[in-house]
Amino acid sequence: MFGMTTASCAASFRDGLGGAGKSDRPTASPAPGASSRNRIPSRDTQVGLFRPAETAPSRNERIQSFAPVRKRADVEYRPLPCKSLLNENKNPALPFSWTINPYRGCEFACTYCYARATHAYLDHDPKDFERRIYVKQGAAHVLATSLRPELLYGRPVTIGTATDPYQGAERHFRITRGVLEVLSRYRGLSVSITTKSPLVVRDIDLLRRIREHSHLRVNVSLITLRPGLARILEPRAPVPRRRIETIQRLVEAGIPVALFCMPILPGITDRAEDLRAVLGAARAAGASYAFGNTVHLEKPIRPTFLPMLRRHFPQLYGHYQDLYGGRRYAPARETERIDRIFTLERDRAGFPAETERTLDDRTAALLDREDRPRVGRSAAPGSPANGTVVQTSFWPV
Repeated sequence: MFGMTTASCAASFRDGLGGAGKSDRPTASPAPGASSRNRIPSRDTQVGLFRPAETAPSRNERIQSFAPVRKRADVEYRPLPCKSLLNENKNPALPFSWTINPYRGCEFACTYCYARATHAYLDHDPKDFERRIYVKQGAAHVLATSLRPELLYGRPVTIGTATDPYQGAERHFRITRGVLEVLSRYRGLSVSITTKSPLVVRDIDLLRRIREHSHLRVNVSLITLRPGLARILEPRAPVPRRRIETIQRLVEAGIPVALFCMPILPGITDRAEDLRAVLGAARAAGASYAFGNTVHLEKPIRPTFLPMLRRHFPQLYGHYQDLYGGRRYAPARETERIDRIFTLERDRAGFPAETERTLDDRTAALLDREDRPRVGRSAAPGSPANGTVVQTSFWPV
């Protein structure tokens, strides 16, 4: 810029604006023989000296500029740069310490999903949550090169808090499988996976491998056995029957399973007979635990949830307005009522009186330093150790 004349600076500025900076006023001609070096720049020319620097695109603009890596029907898949995969949970009310979400967005399009907020952070309409899926390509490599197992001791890791790790994208991209392959190299971890998808049985080999050296649980999410109701609430999710079959296949493979009967929707899925059917079917399929809670009506889900209510349950629309208003949580009297129904039916089905928090706390206690093998890497298949555990401790002894 400083090697250019003031006239060329001004021309450059005007050209950059497509000519918008030109003036219609006549300009004075220099006197014959006058030196341009001593000429005072005109007002138009001076503008070019102060040309504003171009604004760098924001992170969201850069992410949105990436071309889709795959398209299917009305869903497109875009790459998402991944610098780290483990996210630390700072909320002590939640029963896990670390989360892994292989994707952002979810094709299952559940109307009540609180994770729609993650698309709002990208300046997307929350309705794009099921139409624009971001794929964390290279996630397994990032995890393998950044994982510090000592940070995971006694601190549960859960996969799938803001996306379903086994949605349709996983069939093609296999990001979740890559993550499990990395975790299977370590021992002494506490890992849980939450999904609605039968695709999880594809990875039974890895789940068994993790189970040999760490605590592992798969949480299967199911809130109703009625397929018609499920299609209204979860338009693209696997039907309830397939999820019950998934529980059975995992249990037969020796993988512990918990039923996630959440969220429970007041006036829709909170009837005792409906909860009894879900809990009974899951228990018969072999689930070991069952957890449930009342829906949180987050702001980003209202554009999808409230129209669904108005269309399919118009008699409940005003009831939800009274319950929630502008709040995230239902009143205590409502959550306590639903908790009582769920607890009664859970006990009737034969599930232990366990909350997710107490279960994970008990798991952490089992990983006490004196009672468990020390955290370390497991030998890779085919290594000289022939599959035995390498006792490389990450812990002081």
